[in-house]
Amino acid sequence: MTIDGLKPYPAMKDSGVPWLGEVPEHWGVLPNRAILYEVKERDRPDADMLSVTITRGVIRQQALLEYSSKKDSSKLDRSAYKLVQPGDIAYNKMRAWQGALGVSEYEGIVSPAYVVQRPREGMAPRYLHYLLRTPAFAKEAERWSYGITSDMWSLRPEHFKMIYSCVPPLPEQAAIVRFLDHADRRIRRYIRAKQKLIKLLEEQ
Repeated sequence: MTIDGLKPYPAMKDSGVPWLGEVPEHWGVLPNRAILYEVKERDRPDADMLSVTITRGVIRQQALLEYSSKKDSSKLDRSAYKLVQPGDIAYNKMRAWQGALGVSEYEGIVSPAYVVQRPREGMAPRYLHYLLRTPAFAKEAERWSYGITSDMWSLRPEHFKMIYSCVPPLPEQAAIVRFLDHADRRIRRYIRAKQKLIKLLEEQ
């Protein structure tokens, strides 16, 4: 499967950033503060509660309650909760190094303990979603997280913004997203088919 809209890269360069390695020569390598900015919009207690998960990224809290033992926090005082807009990147400071971050498809609110970052002009939110959910970024987030023990490690916003990311031109970001979205759908269909087959075999 090829990525429509992308030609083979004629030349690569050392990004100068260990977690990125080599990148196409024409790509930018920028600190996160140049491609995202933190937002702290509040006072929307009526908005839907969102959760940031390791396995699924940003989801509605109600969906999380349906398949986990997580306690419903919808009755808590939510006046200080942070507003998330579609396209924003939200992450759990204590679990970013485990992959608890992603782009939101929904408007809603998250715990004050979470961080909300908004992509700057020229950045495709879903490109950042895929980039920041890679195992390589998780290791980099771990390197920048601080705490006495791993249970207390925290990726603070002032450290997140210092991490460098690779930035293709916007049309290439869009092509990468199309490719990865397509691959993700195929994988999900395969998993559903396998689960259905297992269920049928168990019923025999």
